[in-house]
Amino acid sequence: MREVSTEAKEFAGRFVAPCCWKESLAEHRSPEADQLRADIERRLRQGETAKAIENDLVAQYGERIFRVPRGGAGQTLFTVPLVALSLGGGALAWFLARRRAVAAAGEGTGVEPQNLPEFEEEE
Repeated sequence: MREVSTEAKEFAGRFVAPCCWKESLAEHRSPEADQLRADIERRLRQGETAKAIENDLVAQYGERIFRVPRGGAGQTLFTVPLVALSLGGGALAWFLARRRAVAAAGEGTGVEPQNLPEFEEEE
């Protein structure tokens, strides 16, 4: 196996190896990944645009070939969990602060909790 050019390796790094769908195409070692990298390098040397190669890969393998989805989907995949964590953390902090404030308000007042009357159901 020969080494691919830096340009081809950087370009291939934008995609997932279609044989396992887990590892970067630039790093994955399999016959299919090796052949796809060689094909990408050949096409780039022949002057084909990266966009044309990208469109062919999407036509052959679908959008899941991208390591990071293109367009707004990639940004959404990264921002939604961060926003959810921030909101959850804020809600938890508010809840704990509120609980501490209620507990502190009841301490040292000398007031004992009162027994509330029980309600009887009508028959």
